[in-house]
Amino acid sequence: MFGESETAIETSDPGAPLQKQLTEGNGGKLMNREIYRYNFTADVPLRDVEESLLLAVLATESLHGRSLVRLDASFCLQEKKRSCVVDAGTEVGRHIARIFTGFLTREFGEEAFKVERLGHGNEQDTGLQATGAA
Repeated sequence: MFGESETAIETSDPGAPLQKQLTEGNGGKLMNREIYRYNFTADVPLRDVEESLLLAVLATESLHGRSLVRLDASFCLQEKKRSCVVDAGTEVGRHIARIFTGFLTREFGEEAFKVERLGHGNEQDTGLQATGAA
């Protein structure tokens, strides 16, 4: 169903490829991208979060097709940091983020996680942790 590169979980520097792509040619600052970082409370099982993320990707494939999701989706789940990053700079990414947020809210409640918006023209968090997906 999913290949090895679809979710990067706990690699030594999972954000390097996407971070380089986002900052290259912009003086090391994040380009005008919408990046969402989800941070989870200690009581949220990360295995369930991963399953929700993959279901969101499958749902997005139903809307856009597998090929476009493979081309336009970027996301990463990091167990040690209890966080997930979704690049919502494309329509595919925005749909993954919306569906994922809906699944998380329904399953765990609104208090179980926080969402931060990174980038979008700001000079925020150049330590972005995400990788290419699908």
